Amino acid sequence: NLLSVGFKNLISSRRAAWRTVGAIEQNDKYSEYSADCANYKKKIEGELADQCKKVIKIVKDHSLAKATEAESKTFYLKMIGDYYRYIAETAKDALLSEVTDGAMEYYNKATEAS
Repeated sequence: NLLSVGFKNLISSRRAAWRTVGAIEQNDKYSEYSADCANYKKKIEGELADQCKKVIKIVKDHSLAKATEAESKTFYLKMIGDYYRYIAETAKDALLSEVTDGAMEYYNKATEAS
């Protein structure tokens, strides 16, 4: 559980920043900064995707691989699905399709394991 909390804290700030920049982009008062907002948002999207992919790899390779109880497996499978979903919140085009499929796959596996 500490692993989950630590990773969630790592990702939460980027998710919040992405939403904040999106809100600023929508406000006409800041239209002169739209290019800067778009660039910063793209940077956040890249960082978020990279961090989530690292978390997914760590959980798959270490935590899930060593989990023996159904409850633990379910927890890690759901966690992987969550991190695919976090990427999907900001993804576009082919990446969106890929991570949406990944999230559904791992949520379904978690349901089956429970």
